[in-house]
Amino acid sequence: MRDINKEILRLSVPAIVSNVTVPLLSLCDTAISGHLGSELYLAAIAVGSVMLNVVFWLFGFLRAGTTGLTATAFVKEKSEPDDKTKASAPTADPASGTILRGTKVILSTTTQEAQ
Repeated sequence: MRDINKEILRLSVPAIVSNVTVPLLSLCDTAISGHLGSELYLAAIAVGSVMLNVVFWLFGFLRAGTTGLTATAFVKEKSEPDDKTKASAPTADPASGTILRGTKVILSTTTQEAQ
């Protein structure tokens, strides 16, 4: 194998493994809850798994947004981030926090009304 192919493989294998582990987590939860004796447990795990997967993929924009900047810095062999990279972090973090807080408020009011 050529050196470039080895380098690409070395960088891509951890990303592939991390993408495979999220559905495996839901699969294991479903398999375990299937043996608990009630279909309600299985339904609750299914809903929780879907919510976890949605949150995980909604925040994929952070990964997608920083991949290009990181690759550019890697190619230029820069140790310090440039202005564009420094400007993206302060805006992405508060936006992520706001989204998570809003989701928490919505879910907590929904579950309190259901009880």
